[in-house]
Amino acid sequence: MTEQFVHPLVAKQMAAVQDVEDATFQLLESFKYPVDAHGSVLDMNVINAQHPDVLPALIHHLVKCGWRRVEDKRLIKARPVVGPGVYEDLINWVPMSDPDDPIDVNPAPAPDLWSVTPTVTEIFEERQ
Repeated sequence: MTEQFVHPLVAKQMAAVQDVEDATFQLLESFKYPVDAHGSVLDMNVINAQHPDVLPALIHHLVKCGWRRVEDKRLIKARPVVGPGVYEDLINWVPMSDPDDPIDVNPAPAPDLWSVTPTVTEIFEERQ
């Protein structure tokens, strides 16, 4: 197999395109279920359903402005959440020191409605 020659200018452009593509996917991941300063989770699925052009426009603009993820400065990472009744792409943002394995969310068993078996006592007496 012969190796193809790639002009240095074309190689530089291809590297720039790859850099933009990598940053786009990293930023898209960062917008999955973001958490605000108060700990509230923003469900981007709702925003995407109502305004499908907002997230792609934000990502495109921020990447063109120079956004790149710097691994050394990261404080949190995405950790998948699995279990019945949760979104397939659900993640939880956890500290970088947490394990990478998925968080398994199993519903708690339904509590017994009665902890004591009721007993009925019948009293037959005349009332006044």
